[in-house]
Amino acid sequence: MSLTFKFDKSNENNPDKGDNKPMPGAEKDIERYDTVGQVRNICFVELSGKQTFLSYAYLTSAEFSPEDNKIVLFFTSHTVTLKGNGLADLYEDLKTYNLKQIKCVDKRYVETLPETKASVTEINIKQV
Repeated sequence: MSLTFKFDKSNENNPDKGDNKPMPGAEKDIERYDTVGQVRNICFVELSGKQTFLSYAYLTSAEFSPEDNKIVLFFTSHTVTLKGNGLADLYEDLKTYNLKQIKCVDKRYVETLPETKASVTEINIKQV
């Protein structure tokens, strides 16, 4: 058996020339629809990678609590609780069904994100 893999010595131990993985928060943590559509879903991505999508058609109400940094979404089959920072704009986008995906961000990376960016650090989904 022969090994033909060659190591790239020029990138070794150089943080500027790494594996090109985006830093946490650099990806799109929150994605929006580009155009107005008839059928819309929202996908919640937890830190573990688990994804749950629910239809906006079954979103009956929502509550935003700025003092608790919390949004609670009431769907006919689920209750979704979002906790994080800068959630006011996120709440406005939820009212217009404009959010396509919300990814949970690890709490340790929140300090590296711009203060103006909404960051969801906890997603709890409970079936009713």
